[in-house]
Formats: sequence, structure tokens, C-alpha cells
Amino acid sequence: ETQIEADRETIRALEEALEGALGESERRNRLLEEAYEETEGFRGELVKCQMERDQLSLDWMKTCTRCDSLSEQVSDLQRALESATNQRDLALGRDAELAEAA
Repeated sequence: ETQIEADRETIRALEEALEGALGESERRNRLLEEAYEETEGFRGELVKCQMERDQLSLDWMKTCTRCDSLSEQVSDLQRALESATNQRDLALGRDAELAEAA
């Protein structure tokens, strides 16, 4: 009978240890779930930031394209101005020659 009592004590101690272990396991699972939810929140923020970065990159590329286009237009206008200036100078030179000849 003493052995039976000792076995019952052992069983009770094992049950208490098991309950403690289960409680600890549940606590850890809750912590893991909270950490996972927090990670998902961060992941959502990261995706949002990446989308904003991509949009800014597209905006920057559009701006660069506009700048390149404007730069090209300015170059075209400069060439046209140079050509018009050269033509004017030639015309003034001809006018001066004609005036001398007259």
C-alpha cells in the first residue's frame, strides 16, 4: 500500500508538471502568434513603403524624361537661333556689299 501511495504521489506530481508544461506551451504559442501578427503588420508596412518607393521612382523617371525632352527642345531652339543668326549676318553682309557697290 505504501508503494501505491508513492505511485499516486508520483502520478500527481507528473500531472502537475504536465499541466505546467502545457500552460507554458500555451503561453509560448500566444507569444508566437503575437509576434507573427506584429511581423505581418511590419510586412504590410514594408509592402506599402515599397509601393511608394516604386511610385516615386516612376515619377522621377517621368520627370527625367520631361527634362530630357525639354533639353532636346532647347538644343533644337539653340541650333535654330544660330542658323537664323548666321542667315541674318550673311544678309547684313550682302546688304553692306550692295550698299558699297551702289
